[in-house]
Amino acid sequence: MVTEARVWEALAEVADPEIPVVSVVDLGVVRDVEVEDGHVRVAFTPTFLGCPALELMRERMADAVRGLGAEPRVDVVMDDSWSTDRITPAGHEKLREAGFAPPAPQGAGAP
Repeated sequence: MVTEARVWEALAEVADPEIPVVSVVDLGVVRDVEVEDGHVRVAFTPTFLGCPALELMRERMADAVRGLGAEPRVDVVMDDSWSTDRITPAGHEKLREAGFAPPAPQGAGAP
């Protein structure tokens, strides 16, 4: 049976096409997951409006959901823009280990 938790786990294995050291979940682009009657809706916000990897991200997320035996619908949500505040703590660590310097979350003090 497909559950919301299983979908999140599957999406956590989908690497960001431009920075493959982090998943789309760690990067914070996945906004919402809904599961109902074998159908899964994934809502995501790309890192920027003209993201050239938009369709590739959508395809990879849909493939991850199909791998669970569910029918996916992957929607781009642009009602709120993505920011680095959406990167998970694990994502920040993976980026640092790969040599990236992600900004600290808004409101966080300097180290």
